[in-house]
Amino acid sequence: MPEQPPSSTGAPPSRQTSPPSSAIEPEVRKLAREAVAKLGVGQFIEDNLKQIRKKLEEFDEYVEQTSVKPGSEGEMTFLALGLPIAHGVIHVGSNRGALASATTWLEKELKAQSGRKRRVRNPDPTASLAVLVFIHAVDRCHEVYASTNPVAWGNILSRVKPLADEVTPADG
Repeated sequence: MPEQPPSSTGAPPSRQTSPPSSAIEPEVRKLAREAVAKLGVGQFIEDNLKQIRKKLEEFDEYVEQTSVKPGSEGEMTFLALGLPIAHGVIHVGSNRGALASATTWLEKELKAQSGRKRRVRNPDPTASLAVLVFIHAVDRCHEVYASTNPVAWGNILSRVKPLADEVTPADG
């Protein structure tokens, strides 16, 4: 029987020794969880968490083993490899109605925050949903699997953190 990760509301597995991720701001984690719920892809992510983890760790290893310079070039390479996972999750795990509803919800969320200075101007809601799904998937993988490869997951979180920071208001 394949290993099943706990649900995002369940207790972490007993083999896990590290606490849940604190690298991603709580406001962003909440927004990402809401986006995943609106899209209806939470169970799909949970069902495929082991495969998502494997791909993220492969991408991290690729960035580490290539001649990619540390810092932003490595982050960009990792994100270029990883973000299509989120688009695939949305494409396969959601449906048009949920995508339309989630897009409308996110547009309202962004308008509600429009009085606050934002790092990203006029974001595309569909691309922003993919970013939020990616952040959620990385966060869930970290919660479940970080103790199995702490160095890789430290790298992955440090590569995703700048992306997560773009979701938050610049003054908050």
